[in-house]
Amino acid sequence: MSKRLLNDPLKVVLSLAKGGDDLLSKDNRSLRDIDWEQVVSLAKTHGLFCILYKTLNKADKADIPESVFSEFKNSFFKNSYRNLSLSATLIGIYDLFTQNNIAAIPIKGPLQSELIYKDIGARAFADLDILIRKKDVAKAMSLLKNHGYRTNVDIPNGQLSSFLNKENFFELSNETGSVHIDLHWELTGRYATKPVAVENLVSRTIKIDFLDRTIQTLSYEDLLIYLCIHSTSHCWDKLEPIISIAEIINAGNIDDWEALFERARKFKCKRMVMLGMMLAEYFFDAKLPVLIHPKISAEVVLKRLSKHFIRRIENNQTEFSKNVHWRFSAGHFFVRDSVIDGIRYFFRLFFQPTVREWDQYPLPDRFLFLYHFLRPYRILAGKIKS
Repeated sequence: MSKRLLNDPLKVVLSLAKGGDDLLSKDNRSLRDIDWEQVVSLAKTHGLFCILYKTLNKADKADIPESVFSEFKNSFFKNSYRNLSLSATLIGIYDLFTQNNIAAIPIKGPLQSELIYKDIGARAFADLDILIRKKDVAKAMSLLKNHGYRTNVDIPNGQLSSFLNKENFFELSNETGSVHIDLHWELTGRYATKPVAVENLVSRTIKIDFLDRTIQTLSYEDLLIYLCIHSTSHCWDKLEPIISIAEIINAGNIDDWEALFERARKFKCKRMVMLGMMLAEYFFDAKLPVLIHPKISAEVVLKRLSKHFIRRIENNQTEFSKNVHWRFSAGHFFVRDSVIDGIRYFFRLFFQPTVREWDQYPLPDRFLFLYHFLRPYRILAGKIKS
């Protein structure tokens, strides 16, 4: 077995995430040479803890430090219990909305875990994300408030319509803060060049069996596109969404790649999708469709971007800057499908107010236009941290 593999914690993490055949199929005694402290740290950083546990559980436990395996095992079952509890909460909210004629599409969280891994305990998540139509937001929030949830920011009723046009989600939490719900009426927020509203997705949702319910969620195509947009917005700081993309590709869940790229073109995120697929191929051996190779060959900028993000991950440089200026990096500009799209992104990021401005600086109705000046002032003054 290669000493180079054993001496590189990231390569160990990647191997175990892919099933660990090159680590577990030979003499397991070589597992003793691994820097397990670094492997545990990277597994936590990249959201792969649960996936690695399922691989390690197949290995000879005598050759894995007991404390290491116990940490993986305890974290896995703790996460599974939490995911099951949150999933039950999600079902309750889904039923509440359905009973009140609110069409809801749960996304990410346990639905993504079930859809990709057939196991709601296979990945960790923090929030319950639900897509609803913009016209149903006020009603949905009222229902949740009546059931003990509170919003993270209070928007006066007279300003709600303006807020909904500027933001893409509302965050709510229960009284103990143990459950966080993000109500989305648009999928990608200020990062997308073209908004991806619920109306663009509802006709393509798929139904899955989930805790004795039939729940609709994003199609594999829309999920892959979303993962690429969302992960690009976060500078590909974790490997977990990359392995999710690889799993979708390798499982043959995409029937029509031409249609997927046409959809990405309409959403103005073709480069982001290709970037995600390139990273999935590099780190997790995703078997890319033949049609993508000439598209990649035509994108010199995209090759440079992929090398940039690969280098960041391999050098463990995935920590976000504590200052908002990381969002203005060149990578966010060049990953756009056109120069105009890049310019629009920066203008939107600079001038469009966020929930932070609404929360910290409440304004009377007639002065709402000042938010567009407040946002750039706060950025230039260094008052925005992320």
